[in-house]
Amino acid sequence: ARARHRAHILEGLRVALKNLDEVIQLIRNAPDAEQARTRLMKRFKLSEIQAQAILDMQLRRLASLERKKIEEEYREVTAQIKALESLLGSTRKIRLAVKEELVKIKEQYGDRRRTQIVTLEGEKTIHQFLTADEVAPADKVWVGVTADGKIARTPGEGLPRFPARHCLRASTRAVLILANA
Repeated sequence: ARARHRAHILEGLRVALKNLDEVIQLIRNAPDAEQARTRLMKRFKLSEIQAQAILDMQLRRLASLERKKIEEEYREVTAQIKALESLLGSTRKIRLAVKEELVKIKEQYGDRRRTQIVTLEGEKTIHQFLTADEVAPADKVWVGVTADGKIARTPGEGLPRFPARHCLRASTRAVLILANA
């Protein structure tokens, strides 16, 4: 839908570029933008969206290089529309596209398994999730409490740089219970 909408606008811009002198004269002679839009729609059989795109077009887009860019973008968008319509018309192509996207996602985000599968006596298996303690690294940190009751943790060997009333050396895996006394 977005590609069709963009192609629709580009078609209007192409019409304007082919009839550039007449479009400029029509816009100059119009008393306001609303009249210019209406006249463009009647004269060139454009939709309101196309006419508005022509009115919004900057003068620099009238250069020959910009004209080529508009033509090239129009060709790209129409090719994209054909490809998407072909894709939507075939369930086989849809499945192949989904498969390709899933393979890319797997390559980008795939990593080792994060669960442990434990086999018990007999045929039973248990899927046991790793806990945060097993996943988090055991780093040494300083935990501090400021005078106004804020708690902060800083990594490393050196003392924390914030004004702490109480400091405690701990591990990232340690459980810390604080009570207001």
